[in-house]
Amino acid sequence: MNKHLRLILPGAALAAILAGGFAANHAAFAAARVAPAATSAPAHARCGQNLQCVIDFGNARIAERILALQRFIDRVNAHKHLSSSQSSALISSANSSISSLQTLQAQLDKETSITAARADVKAIYVQFRIFAEQLPRDYATLWSDALSNVQALFSSKESQIQQLIQKAGSPGNTAQLYQDFVAKVSDAATQISNAQALLPDLTPANYPNPTTKQQLRADLHNAHADLKAARSDLEQIIAALKAAGVSTSATATPGSG
Repeated sequence: MNKHLRLILPGAALAAILAGGFAANHAAFAAARVAPAATSAPAHARCGQNLQCVIDFGNARIAERILALQRFIDRVNAHKHLSSSQSSALISSANSSISSLQTLQAQLDKETSITAARADVKAIYVQFRIFAEQLPRDYATLWSDALSNVQALFSSKESQIQQLIQKAGSPGNTAQLYQDFVAKVSDAATQISNAQALLPDLTPANYPNPTTKQQLRADLHNAHADLKAARSDLEQIIAALKAAGVSTSATATPGSG
């Protein structure tokens, strides 16, 4: 019996995602929507016909975006609840943009025409939209991937949970908790699927996409709330089973792995 309970109890990484993952991912998602250089944009216009001024301005904006992308890569590498393929896809997206920005920077540094330099700077905002589109999309993808993995884990354990409850004689309100658990896990799957369907729309060509972004955040928020509720149901089920005499000494602390 201990073996079954150990399999279904969330580990430390999963507990961290459900307990604090929403706040962290939501903050990163929100921050990614605001370009640090937005208030500096007028400086570009004040450069007048000073070519080096325009080049320096563009280089600073490129550096900000590369730094943000590198921080995102660090975030992905540090994440403990993504598959290797999920991590690789996110890192590849960020590295591709870093490479393209570096190419643009090299081009900007060689410009001898103020018109060409201004066109390069414009491309930072119009062609890439790192802060406005890519980072919100990629942070949301990271969030949805993590939630999807948690949902899949819970879903895969439903049969085990039900068998444990039945073997214990359905003590307390475990049958009702199990029904709620299953419903929350199912709804989370729907919310995650809805969110993932919106991700491809977050492209520079579709900017600004306010409605899509709002719905995306709502879907991820709802999926997260569903999974937190499912985890609460699971913890209550395990507590009721223990109270009914089911030995759970190896998994007494939620999140202990």
